[in-house]
Amino acid sequence: MSSSEERDIVLLEELGNLLEQSTSSPIGDTLSAAIGLFEQIEDPMARRVAEEAMRSLRSIASRAQPDDLLFRDPPKLPRDLTDIEFLQLARIDATVHELCYCCEMVQTATDMTWGGSAPTRFYLNGIYHYVCSLFLVDTSKPTHKGLPMGGTVIRALFPMGLAEILEPIRDILNQPLGEITFGQTILNLRHSDLVHGDFSPVRVEYLIRQTQIRYPKQQEQFAHLIWLLFQRLIILHLQLMALIVATGKEIGAVTIRYLQKDRG
Repeated sequence: MSSSEERDIVLLEELGNLLEQSTSSPIGDTLSAAIGLFEQIEDPMARRVAEEAMRSLRSIASRAQPDDLLFRDPPKLPRDLTDIEFLQLARIDATVHELCYCCEMVQTATDMTWGGSAPTRFYLNGIYHYVCSLFLVDTSKPTHKGLPMGGTVIRALFPMGLAEILEPIRDILNQPLGEITFGQTILNLRHSDLVHGDFSPVRVEYLIRQTQIRYPKQQEQFAHLIWLLFQRLIILHLQLMALIVATGKEIGAVTIRYLQKDRG
């Protein structure tokens, strides 16, 4: 047995221990630690075993409520938020939660049908659209001057002083995939094929050459990065919930104030 195989076995054991402790520990901390272990596993077969534990942890995280203890040391607000900023934070969390649903449904659709089925492609394309909109687009536009990444989320969180919570997402999107990055792969697929395409295989072929995606190893890497992104998105969702609670504001009351002000 090689040293990397031995290390993967140790990581799987540690991951199993975290799963056993998940009911008595803050789920945000547990999932964060599990992601750290999962990211270190190298062997594809070991990753598949680890994915079962990760799926259980994701299921627990999906049931988390705002008044649960999500983190021992939750993210802090650098200042009080206005009502408009609070509503922005709530809408970002709802949208990130939608993206998490898309990611989870890819696995469900694959289990119920097959990898290239219409339901699977539907949810995958949903992931590409959401990820581009939230984290990738418009980097060259004036709206993003001085911002550390693209997308709509950073435009809202940066002025609030909360851009730091997006760094794990940015790091995954910056991972290399062939000649370009994972994020650029998604962006090119969305722009060149899904939005501005003409259904020609020529456009897709160029992207295939850039990513070398026909190689099984690259296909595994792409799938691995999708799952890493999904798991980091769940952490982001939990962090956003914790921040919403930390404002001390209540969504119903804030919405009523906003509507009354708008009518006035």
